[in-house]
Amino acid sequence: MYEKVDWTADKLLTPARFRQMETQYDTIIAKWLDPATSFRTNTGEEFIPEVLAEAPAHGAGKLYVNTTGNNLYISDGAAFINLSEFGVIV
Repeated sequence: MYEKVDWTADKLLTPARFRQMETQYDTIIAKWLDPATSFRTNTGEEFIPEVLAEAPAHGAGKLYVNTTGNNLYISDGAAFINLSEFGVIV
């Protein structure tokens, strides 16, 4: 299960936390691609991001690259989620 780690100065970097950092991207992508847990409404379509300076209108599964901050965002239908928080680099 994906669990975001909020890093603070006193949080130890243990082998378990390093393993989590190595696998969390795969975990969240697998969840999105699994039809049982995906919030994408049309999983039969290609996953192609728009390249924009500002967020477009929401639509579940809509993906866009923000050219202002060079971040990748995905919409859950109500809000855009910044995928760079999950380690996705554009």
